[in-house]
Amino acid sequence: MTNYWLHDDLSFCLIDGRPIFLDMGSDRYFRLSGNMERIFMNWLGNACAENDAALLVERKILTDLSARSRNPCEPVQEPQLSALELPLPPAPGDARTLIEVLATVSWTQVQLKTIGIKRTVERGLRSDSKLGIAATEGDQAKLLAAAHDFLEARKLVPVGARCLLDSLAMAKFLKRRYMHVNVIVGVTSDPFSAHCWVQAGNMVLNDALGNVRIYSPIRVL
Repeated sequence: MTNYWLHDDLSFCLIDGRPIFLDMGSDRYFRLSGNMERIFMNWLGNACAENDAALLVERKILTDLSARSRNPCEPVQEPQLSALELPLPPAPGDARTLIEVLATVSWTQVQLKTIGIKRTVERGLRSDSKLGIAATEGDQAKLLAAAHDFLEARKLVPVGARCLLDSLAMAKFLKRRYMHVNVIVGVTSDPFSAHCWVQAGNMVLNDALGNVRIYSPIRVL
């Protein structure tokens, strides 16, 4: 049988045994119909007939032109703590930080509206280090301080809060400081909802722990 992989733009997670997909190329989430879902689950379990796999290729779920993994998404650590729930000393406002955060949030908002999530991520978040976490207590303290600086400045930016916008902007802000973090996209089912947050190792940087734990990760940006 021909080897097939997920299309590069697709990722998925299983919730209650059923797949939910994220298509980064078209900025959409979707499910498969009953029969197509059954075929996909057979493929996932290495029990898919060639003619059935061809149906998934026709629907642009699978391809034989890529080497994507079958994993639902890149492995990510279960979040164990949140920076929002850790005590941090108050920091004086910094005009340069405020200007940087204002520019980063505003430009990220423009990119999301004009070029979409995929190209925004490609232009601003690609790095050589994935799933990074501070190696020492000193590094982690710097990470927490930088995240705190971003969050405090973000309160003064006159742009409505959105989890995707704010998470991408924070990740860019931290990347400029050589701090490698990930934006995690998660979903729930019944009813469907999507959310994203910034995470370093097992620490969430811009959301409460209880809030992110209700979501199943579908993509690591």
